Amino acid sequence: MSSVREFSVVDPEVGRRRAYATSTVAQMADVTPKTVVTWVSDTGASPSTPLRGWAPKTQANPSGRWLVDADMVDAAWGSGVTPNRPADDDNLLGERERLVEERTLFELERRVFEESRIEQLENENARLRSENSKLSSQVSRLGGLIRDLTADATV
Repeated sequence: MSSVREFSVVDPEVGRRRAYATSTVAQMADVTPKTVVTWVSDTGASPSTPLRGWAPKTQANPSGRWLVDADMVDAAWGSGVTPNRPADDDNLLGERERLVEERTLFELERRVFEESRIEQLENENARLRSENSKLSSQVSRLGGLIRDLTADATV
């Protein structure tokens, strides 16, 4: 018996069968329970894999829920698969760890770039201040020369 809750169905065509609730099959197939019901109902869409199901409150299925043949589900999505699928959780955990590492690396690169850019801007600022000081002293000397030249011309 798998780790998923099973039901028993007596189908007149195939005899006694193990069955899963549609909610369990939906978790295994990563779809909604309503999708599983459409797969196994008479007017339903074609499933990704052949499935046999039984409607609720019928001779074969006296329970109040749709049931799906457990052997077919196990063949399609693996025997004894639990709805939580730990392998998927491990994959997600690995992916999250990779994303955290990438984010940390990105933040480190961003800080290094910012520090480098700040240093560049500080150097440019210092150079422009120096140039500004030179230009200010040259303007002062030119102003003095113009004053001296215009004062001599009136004398």
